[in-house]
Amino acid sequence: MNQSARLPHKNRILASLTALILSLGVLTATAGVADAISPKTVVATKTRGVKTIAGLRVIQGPVYLSDVRAEFGAPGKTERTSRSSCDAFYSGIKLTFTSFGGATTCGSLTLQSGIVTKRAWKVKVGSKVYRVGQSSSRIPNGAKKFPYYGYQLASKPFVPRRTGTVFARAPGKRITALPLFIGGAGD
Repeated sequence: MNQSARLPHKNRILASLTALILSLGVLTATAGVADAISPKTVVATKTRGVKTIAGLRVIQGPVYLSDVRAEFGAPGKTERTSRSSCDAFYSGIKLTFTSFGGATTCGSLTLQSGIVTKRAWKVKVGSKVYRVGQSSSRIPNGAKKFPYYGYQLASKPFVPRRTGTVFARAPGKRITALPLFIGGAGD
Protein backbone atom coordinates (compact mmCIF):
# COMPACT_ATOMS: atom_id res chain seq x y z
CA MET A 1 0.00 0.00 0.00
CA ASN A 2 1.32 3.43 -0.93
CA GLN A 3 1.53 5.45 2.33
CA SER A 4 2.66 8.65 0.61
CA ALA A 5 -0.72 9.08 -1.15
CA ARG A 6 -2.61 9.13 2.14
CA LEU A 7 -2.30 11.73 4.90
CA PRO A 8 -1.54 10.46 8.39
CA HIS A 9 -4.63 10.16 10.63
CA LYS A 10 -3.75 13.28 12.67
CA ASN A 11 -3.33 15.40 9.53
CA ARG A 12 -6.60 14.11 8.03
CA ILE A 13 -8.45 15.22 11.17
CA LEU A 14 -6.79 18.67 11.05
CA ALA A 15 -7.61 19.04 7.35
CA SER A 16 -11.25 18.07 7.98
CA LEU A 17 -11.56 20.49 10.90
CA THR A 18 -9.98 23.29 8.86
CA ALA A 19 -12.41 22.69 5.99
CA LEU A 20 -15.35 22.65 8.43
CA ILE A 21 -14.27 25.87 10.13
CA LEU A 22 -13.73 27.62 6.80
CA SER A 23 -17.12 26.53 5.46
CA LEU A 24 -18.86 27.68 8.67
CA GLY A 25 -17.06 31.00 8.38
CA VAL A 26 -18.27 31.47 4.80
CA LEU A 27 -21.83 30.53 5.79
CA THR A 28 -21.75 32.87 8.77
CA ALA A 29 -20.31 35.69 6.69
CA THR A 30 -23.00 35.39 4.00
CA ALA A 31 -25.90 34.70 6.36
CA GLY A 32 -24.74 37.26 8.90
CA VAL A 33 -24.68 40.28 6.60
CA ALA A 34 -28.30 41.17 7.26
CA ASP A 35 -28.09 39.96 10.88
CA ALA A 36 -25.11 42.21 11.67
CA ILE A 37 -27.41 45.08 12.62
CA SER A 38 -27.02 45.86 16.29
CA PRO A 39 -28.81 46.96 18.35
CA LYS A 40 -32.04 45.88 16.67
CA THR A 41 -33.89 48.89 18.07
CA VAL A 42 -36.05 51.60 16.54
CA VAL A 43 -36.27 54.69 18.75
CA ALA A 44 -39.17 57.13 18.41
CA THR A 45 -40.68 59.87 20.49
CA LYS A 46 -44.41 60.04 21.03
CA THR A 47 -44.71 63.43 19.29
CA ARG A 48 -41.63 63.87 17.02
CA GLY A 49 -41.52 60.60 15.10
CA VAL A 50 -38.86 57.98 14.43
CA LYS A 51 -35.40 59.19 15.54
CA THR A 52 -33.12 56.21 14.87
CA ILE A 53 -33.18 52.77 13.34
CA ALA A 54 -30.44 50.66 14.95
CA GLY A 55 -28.38 53.78 15.60
CA LEU A 56 -28.85 55.34 12.14
CA ARG A 57 -30.34 58.84 12.56
CA VAL A 58 -33.37 59.22 10.34
CA ILE A 59 -35.05 62.23 11.96
CA GLN A 60 -32.98 64.95 10.27
CA GLY A 61 -32.78 65.14 6.52
CA PRO A 62 -33.03 62.51 3.83
CA VAL A 63 -31.53 59.03 4.31
CA TYR A 64 -30.46 57.18 1.15
CA LEU A 65 -29.90 53.47 0.56
CA SER A 66 -26.15 54.18 0.53
CA ASP A 67 -26.43 55.60 4.09
CA VAL A 68 -28.22 52.46 5.23
CA ARG A 69 -25.67 50.19 3.50
CA ALA A 70 -22.80 52.10 5.11
CA GLU A 71 -24.36 51.62 8.55
CA PHE A 72 -25.74 48.06 8.27
CA GLY A 73 -24.01 46.44 5.29
CA ALA A 74 -25.70 45.11 2.19
CA PRO A 75 -29.34 44.11 2.56
CA GLY A 76 -30.29 40.46 2.23
CA LYS A 77 -32.40 41.47 -0.77
CA THR A 78 -33.27 44.64 -2.68
CA GLU A 79 -36.46 44.69 -4.75
CA ARG A 80 -37.66 47.28 -7.23
CA THR A 81 -41.38 47.73 -6.48
CA SER A 82 -42.17 50.50 -8.97
CA ARG A 83 -40.45 53.10 -11.14
CA SER A 84 -39.88 55.30 -8.09
CA SER A 85 -39.75 52.83 -5.20
CA CYS A 86 -37.39 50.12 -3.87
CA ASP A 87 -37.50 47.85 -0.82
CA ALA A 88 -34.39 46.77 1.09
CA PHE A 89 -34.84 43.68 3.24
CA TYR A 90 -32.76 43.12 6.36
CA SER A 91 -33.44 40.41 8.92
CA GLY A 92 -36.73 41.38 10.57
CA ILE A 93 -37.15 44.80 8.97
CA LYS A 94 -38.08 46.01 5.50
CA LEU A 95 -37.15 49.57 4.50
CA THR A 96 -38.92 51.32 1.62
CA PHE A 97 -37.14 54.01 -0.40
CA THR A 98 -39.24 56.36 -2.54
CA SER A 99 -39.23 59.51 -4.64
CA PHE A 100 -42.23 61.61 -5.61
CA GLY A 101 -40.46 63.16 -8.56
CA GLY A 102 -37.15 63.03 -10.36
CA ALA A 103 -35.11 60.21 -8.81
CA THR A 104 -35.59 56.76 -10.29
CA THR A 105 -32.57 54.62 -9.33
CA CYS A 106 -32.74 52.75 -6.01
CA GLY A 107 -29.59 54.53 -4.83
CA SER A 108 -31.10 57.99 -5.37
CA LEU A 109 -34.36 57.28 -3.51
CA THR A 110 -34.89 58.33 0.11
CA LEU A 111 -36.10 56.35 3.10
CA GLN A 112 -39.86 56.76 3.37
CA SER A 113 -41.13 53.92 5.55
CA GLY A 114 -40.36 50.57 7.08
CA ILE A 115 -41.96 47.63 8.82
CA VAL A 116 -40.62 45.51 11.67
CA THR A 117 -41.70 41.89 11.26
CA LYS A 118 -39.53 39.90 13.71
CA ARG A 119 -39.47 39.71 17.49
CA ALA A 120 -35.68 40.27 17.52
CA TRP A 121 -36.39 43.96 16.89
CA LYS A 122 -37.78 46.26 19.55
CA VAL A 123 -39.50 49.55 18.89
CA LYS A 124 -39.19 52.09 21.71
CA VAL A 125 -41.76 54.87 21.83
CA GLY A 126 -40.71 57.03 24.73
CA SER A 127 -40.13 54.58 27.59
CA LYS A 128 -42.50 51.91 26.26
CA VAL A 129 -41.12 48.97 24.27
CA TYR A 130 -43.08 47.11 21.59
CA ARG A 131 -42.16 43.83 19.87
CA VAL A 132 -43.76 41.56 17.31
CA GLY A 133 -45.45 38.73 19.22
CA GLN A 134 -46.37 40.79 22.29
CA SER A 135 -49.92 40.82 23.53
CA SER A 136 -52.14 43.39 21.86
CA SER A 137 -53.18 44.51 25.36
CA ARG A 138 -49.86 46.41 25.38
CA ILE A 139 -51.35 48.90 22.90
CA PRO A 140 -52.56 51.98 24.82
CA ASN A 141 -56.30 52.32 25.36
CA GLY A 142 -57.76 54.87 22.99
CA ALA A 143 -55.05 54.42 20.33
CA LYS A 144 -56.56 55.32 16.98
CA LYS A 145 -56.76 52.48 14.46
CA PHE A 146 -55.85 53.10 10.81
CA PRO A 147 -56.67 50.65 8.01
CA TYR A 148 -53.64 48.53 6.99
CA TYR A 149 -51.24 50.31 9.40
CA GLY A 150 -52.84 49.40 12.71
CA TYR A 151 -52.96 51.30 15.99
CA GLN A 152 -51.04 54.58 16.10
CA LEU A 153 -48.36 54.63 18.83
CA ALA A 154 -46.49 57.83 17.82
CA SER A 155 -46.87 60.81 15.49
CA LYS A 156 -44.98 63.85 14.21
CA PRO A 157 -45.81 67.27 12.79
CA PHE A 158 -46.57 66.94 9.10
CA VAL A 159 -48.03 69.53 6.76
CA PRO A 160 -50.73 70.69 7.55
CA ARG A 161 -51.23 68.65 10.76
CA ARG A 162 -49.84 65.55 12.53
CA THR A 163 -49.33 62.12 10.99
CA GLY A 164 -48.68 58.72 12.51
CA THR A 165 -45.11 57.43 12.54
CA VAL A 166 -45.22 54.19 14.57
CA PHE A 167 -48.09 51.72 14.42
CA ALA A 168 -48.86 48.31 15.91
CA ARG A 169 -50.65 45.89 13.61
CA ALA A 170 -52.67 43.55 15.82
CA PRO A 171 -55.51 41.77 14.04
CA GLY A 172 -55.93 39.41 17.00
CA LYS A 173 -54.41 38.97 20.44
CA ARG A 174 -50.81 39.52 19.32
CA ILE A 175 -48.85 42.29 17.60
CA THR A 176 -47.93 40.92 14.15
CA ALA A 177 -45.97 43.88 12.73
CA LEU A 178 -44.82 47.40 13.59
CA PRO A 179 -45.15 49.72 10.54
CA LEU A 180 -42.99 52.89 10.56
CA PHE A 181 -43.39 56.15 8.67
CA ILE A 182 -40.22 58.22 8.27
CA GLY A 183 -41.41 60.55 5.48
CA GLY A 184 -38.05 61.46 4.01
CA ALA A 185 -39.05 61.41 0.33
CA GLY A 186 -39.81 65.08 0.18
CA ASP A 187 -43.55 64.70 0.62
